Amino acid sequence: GTGETFFIRSTTALGDGAYKSTDAGRSWQHVGLDSTGRIARIVIHPANPEVVLVCALGRAYGPQQQRGVYRTADGGKTWTRVLFVDPNTGCSDLAIDPGDPNTLFAGMWQFEVKTWHLQSGGPGSGLWASHDGGLTWKRLVGHGLPDAKHVVGKAVGQLLGEGSHRIESAEGYQEKLGRSFHHHRRVAHRQRCQTPSSWRYQVPELQTKPFGAAWD
Repeated sequence: GTGETFFIRSTTALGDGAYKSTDAGRSWQHVGLDSTGRIARIVIHPANPEVVLVCALGRAYGPQQQRGVYRTADGGKTWTRVLFVDPNTGCSDLAIDPGDPNTLFAGMWQFEVKTWHLQSGGPGSGLWASHDGGLTWKRLVGHGLPDAKHVVGKAVGQLLGEGSHRIESAEGYQEKLGRSFHHHRRVAHRQRCQTPSSWRYQVPELQTKPFGAAWD
């Protein structure tokens, strides 16, 4: 995936989509998504490399339709946008559970960059989950997470392998902190990646243990 998604300024380079290698990186073939601008993450199904999901932030210089999560089931020949919030919101991170690849989490980020200003966060930002391999998605709200109208900053995530025992998440809180912030991590148990029942706010992390387990 091409384009800068971490250190974003008005002068950072945009990408031209996604590339694929079938010879361990010796050569690369362009496989589309030219207009996505900035690709933050690519995840590949661990048992079927033809199934790939792409996390597209977008150009971020203004409203754009080519933002969100894209999925291919034919190795990049065709792509379907499976998660789209609005033209001002793109995907900031994407994670797949290697023990249950039907389970994925996506961080969505409402973001716009100008030469004089960076607008980070808004009602479009939030956490989303899929339990059918990325075909459909549901936003995670309530139970300690912000509701859909809450001003939220950037959300990112990672699913750890064996030995991880919790799902963690964090988002920027405009209301609590006076400005959105950008240190965010979410972790899910490899074999037990169901949506947790409750979340607890902490600085700098918002986290929960699976199934309402007691807090340390």
